[in-house]
Amino acid sequence: MPYPCHGSLSTSVAGELNAFSALLATLLSLPSIAPARAISRRAVSAPAYADGQASTIGRNERQKMMGFENAAKPNEYPQSTVRRLLIVGGAVAAVLAGAAAPASAAVPGHRVVVTTSGFDATDFKTAPDAACPTGKRLIGTGYTTSSGLGNEIAVDEVIPVGSPDAAPTSARVGAAESDVTADRSWNVSASAICSDPLPGLQRVLANSAFNSNHSKSATAQCPAGKQLTGTGYSINGSAGEIVIERVQPNNGPSAAPTAVSVHATESDPVAASWSVQAFAVCANPLPGLVQVAQQSSAFDSTQTKSATAKCPTGKILTGTGYLTIATSGVGGELTIDSVRPAGLGGSVEVRAVEEDPFGGNWRVDAVAICANQ
Repeated sequence: MPYPCHGSLSTSVAGELNAFSALLATLLSLPSIAPARAISRRAVSAPAYADGQASTIGRNERQKMMGFENAAKPNEYPQSTVRRLLIVGGAVAAVLAGAAAPASAAVPGHRVVVTTSGFDATDFKTAPDAACPTGKRLIGTGYTTSSGLGNEIAVDEVIPVGSPDAAPTSARVGAAESDVTADRSWNVSASAICSDPLPGLQRVLANSAFNSNHSKSATAQCPAGKQLTGTGYSINGSAGEIVIERVQPNNGPSAAPTAVSVHATESDPVAASWSVQAFAVCANPLPGLVQVAQQSSAFDSTQTKSATAKCPTGKILTGTGYLTIATSGVGGELTIDSVRPAGLGGSVEVRAVEEDPFGGNWRVDAVAICANQ
């Protein structure tokens, strides 16, 4: 009976199984005498009887001696041989089916979880931790702030929550008003990009110096042999007065990143000391892991810009990043009010605004970290 071509088997493999089935049927139909002849055509002699007369063993006895268990039915293939053929056939079918089965997903159980703070005029807000569902782990982060106040809100922390060197399980996002907004209400949302536990998943962090310098950077490097799936950062001290200009994976477009650099600058001069912390979410190498960067539409003085980085077909978003590029002398004047996983988890949308209006040219680039779906 031919094998049906299920979704897990290609047409060519189903054809091979059908051919094997036909071959097996042919073998089973062969008479048992054929292999017996291949072994011997001679009668097998037995010892002389008591009267001294030599005797020749009959056909049934001869077949039994040759291992043919069902000698009473000479046109059927022996059962022992049938069993061997079925075992071999099953093994061949299993190998062919296994070779044709689709590869498992690099990021199984992918899901994005979003939580949102209250919508009010409080100066500082933290969204409820965006926790991955039971059994899943955090592989990347994102956030948004309410529209209309983007140039007055600074997102101070986007933290993959978990113990050091362990797999994170949730995302925490906090923000503060960079300028007093009086009684104007606003909110902040946290996004957690989750999946089933990935092999070798862990969180790595790095700190800049803690001082009053105008700008600082920190780079979190994945351990040797691991790749970057997601990013995060935190500002320690001077809430609302520091803007994050870059959350930038290394290795450039179309390559698997292994580290993330975070660069922060004071939006206004700050006398107090502060530092920036970079977070890297790392895992064992994932099939097809790359980063995709997309520039905003123009390098000009428009006050608000956005960019969307989309994962290639067949890939899914694991993490996010961005960078702002501006003419000299305008450092600290750009805030990123949204780094939002979008497109059913296949892209990231980044929106940037001028913290204070200025005449220089600038742009924002969105960065998506993607792996095979």
